[in-house]
Amino acid sequence: MKAAGKAKRPVLAARIKRIMQSDEDVGKISQATPVVMSKALELFLQDLADDAVGAAHKRGSRTINASFLKEAIMSNPNFDFMKDVVAAAPDPPPATNFEPRVQEAGGSGVHEGEQEAGASAADPDFVPSGRG
Repeated sequence: MKAAGKAKRPVLAARIKRIMQSDEDVGKISQATPVVMSKALELFLQDLADDAVGAAHKRGSRTINASFLKEAIMSNPNFDFMKDVVAAAPDPPPATNFEPRVQEAGGSGVHEGEQEAGASAADPDFVPSGRG
């Protein structure tokens, strides 16, 4: 997977160089500068994405949306410069008492009291869920 990321970096570096050269105050740009900027952008976005994923997991969501990005930006002082950008985004939904499904060795990954699809009363380990 890393090889694919490195293959795209020159394309991104070329874009970054074009953006930098669009400013008339910028003179020559060394060959390494766009590559370093590309890596810095990659690390920045990875940090933002990790924080947004953490916010989504905290609320039991498997989908990242603008509200989770907003929470990530508002909760991390490194992202203070973007607070005005996300101010109009909706606030994240309130946190729930979510327990992620963790599959234990030999376990099914189903919460206690939940019934696996296909489980029945004929199964000696069957525990009714109480839902109808």
